[in-house]
Amino acid sequence: MLNNSKHALTRAIIGELDKEGESPLHGLIRLSCAMTFLTNGIKCCTVQIQCEAGCGYLVEAFGEEAEILREKAITIQRILEEKAPEGSKLILDVLE
Repeated sequence: MLNNSKHALTRAIIGELDKEGESPLHGLIRLSCAMTFLTNGIKCCTVQIQCEAGCGYLVEAFGEEAEILREKAITIQRILEEKAPEGSKLILDVLE
């Protein structure tokens, strides 16, 4: 059971990074994040993760949790940027 969107995002990223050593098909190729507002004014954060094998994850949060999810995506982006090998195909599209 996942507690919140931050936990779901962390679990998806860690799961794929753990599998990456087993097979190159599990490598992350894209992390993107979009913050929007619904027509009623509620914040909505959508984080998308795409993997080498074509699988993907989508995590959404609304209201106060949307900002928490966005901050987590920014933190993960920084970590991935530091660890990504030179010439990596990884696309990081999280606006700060």
